This record gives sequence, structure tokens and C-alpha cells, in this order.
Amino acid sequence: MKIDPQVESKFSRLAENVQMWNTHHDNTWDASISENLTIIEARPDFLVFEFEVAENHTNGIGNLHGGCVATLIDLCSSLAILVSDEKHVQWRTPGISTELAVSYIAGAPEGTKLRIENELLRSGKTLANLYTKIFNESGKLCYSGTHTKFCMDSRL
Repeated sequence: MKIDPQVESKFSRLAENVQMWNTHHDNTWDASISENLTIIEARPDFLVFEFEVAENHTNGIGNLHGGCVATLIDLCSSLAILVSDEKHVQWRTPGISTELAVSYIAGAPEGTKLRIENELLRSGKTLANLYTKIFNESGKLCYSGTHTKFCMDSRL
């Protein structure tokens, strides 16, 4: 996973977690997904990634595989917790998933560059709620998802 240098300098918790991810996830099944992700924009409660769909991310009809979409929403929205503003409880880590819902609206074939927008709606001491929208290069909404996370900070 790559991160824009300006984003990295503004959001230290995010930068630290991306560095940790890159150090520990080389041999995991989702490594082929994260290696195609770049964090391109961040502001409080909002994080944007770019992702280019490769052949190994597609299903039998040539579009982005549904499991890959769910993984993108899981991974990208989790990191959005780390750009929370002062009105939200500040988490040190992305926590663990308790619920993930995905809507498949339009397919994205190999070679498509996707924009993944993640919004932190709420974070408290134990739970956070996030919303993700995934657009193609034309700005068409292809996928969306909601994600609920449980904070593990007190257990670390």
C-alpha cells in the first residue's frame, strides 16, 4: 500500500498503521489487493484511495470480484478511523469488524482505476461506523458499503 507524502505528513496514526500493514502483510491472501492501493487524499473523517483492477482481481465474467470489493471496503474504511477529527474518539488502531454490508451496483472490468471514498460517520469508545463509495473513472458509482468496527485499543 502506498500513501501520498502530504497525507503521510498530516496524519501520523494513519502513516504508522500503513507502515505496519506493509511490514506484516507481504504473504497474506490480500497482499495482491493492498499492493494496488494508494492513499491519495485525506482530511478529518474522510479518506480516499485509488485502486486499479488487475486480472487477478476479476471474476469469471471479467469484472471486479465481489469478494475483492468486500475486502477493499473492509481495508479502506478501516483505515479511515485513523483520520478522525476531534469530535470523535481517537483510536490508535483500526479495530476489528463486527458488520460489513456491500451493495454491488455496476461492474468494474480489468484496467479500471477506481476511486474509493471512505467517511467516518461516528466513532465512540467501542464502536465506529463508516460508509464507503467506490466510483469508476467516469464518476459512476459502482459499489458501496457500510462497516461497523470494534475498538481493540484497550486490549493491546
